[in-house]
Amino acid sequence: MYDLPIDTAIAAFGATGFAGKTLLAHTPPSQRHTGAMLFWPARVAMLSVLSTPLLACWIAFISAAPTRVTHFRLFVSLLAIFIAAALVFLKQSLLDRQLVSLLTRANASVENLQRVQSQLVQTEKMAALGQLVAGAAHEINNPLTAILGYAELLTSSELAEAPRSHAAKIIEQARRTKSLVNDLLMFAQEHPTQRQQVHVGAILNSAVKLRETEAVAKNAYIELRQRGELPPIAADGNQLLQVFLHLIGNGLDALHEAGGGILKITTQLDNGNVLIDFSDNGTGVKQPERIFDPFYTTKPVGKGAGLGLSVCYGIIQAHKGSITCTNNPDAGATFRVSLPVS
Repeated sequence: MYDLPIDTAIAAFGATGFAGKTLLAHTPPSQRHTGAMLFWPARVAMLSVLSTPLLACWIAFISAAPTRVTHFRLFVSLLAIFIAAALVFLKQSLLDRQLVSLLTRANASVENLQRVQSQLVQTEKMAALGQLVAGAAHEINNPLTAILGYAELLTSSELAEAPRSHAAKIIEQARRTKSLVNDLLMFAQEHPTQRQQVHVGAILNSAVKLRETEAVAKNAYIELRQRGELPPIAADGNQLLQVFLHLIGNGLDALHEAGGGILKITTQLDNGNVLIDFSDNGTGVKQPERIFDPFYTTKPVGKGAGLGLSVCYGIIQAHKGSITCTNNPDAGATFRVSLPVS
């Protein structure tokens, strides 16, 4: 009769395990029992496993049962010990797998949180700087227009060659400053977007054609790969063209520094978003985490103000998308633009 409680306990534990798994899947997390409710089953299982060798010792050294009965009981006890040990090892293996899975999810969650935090910091930084830049750009734009007007009047008047040359240089620098002011206003999103249904593939084709001559001059090649037909998106086509032209220009500049190479542009559809990757095999980016900061540039003095990628970041954010920069494992860098499908 003493074998009956052990067999019943083993069957009850097995049935409870299967029933509990189904029950746990349909029970809200707030209603799942924890703490003391999960403490006693584990202790009972431990007592069940540890009591089997004790029963075997009692059978072998204390029990006065006949030899055949003693042998049968020892065999059953050894079999129970083997089954219990196998269950313990199986449980441990399942726990190890679950632990590895939880650690993997935790690492992925931490990476996602860090990425979201970085994007939030970048967005707040852009918003604060945008307000400051908008006011400064408006204040600069008014006297700059007057400077351009008076300088053009000087060049049109009857002056000697030297003063006229100086006036022409003033016009050149004033126009350059006005272009910078326009970039500042674009960065501050002072120009409203005019959204309509556009096709990313057509805009990319236009951008590639506009940059083909520059690519040849810089010993580079632009390769456009479109994986399948992309659905239309609600966007300002002119602003997206500006973003694509700037990213292609940055890639060509990087390839020119490396002595030439290939700029690969790939498109794909992923979870309701259109992904556009601009990948080059150039020199890479020294600080990818700062590449979208305003006035941050790796180009020589006079070659760039460090606002182009900041403007691109603001445009993509205004379209409810995202833009990231990462260095490739082998060489070069990849800019990824993600835009939601209409």
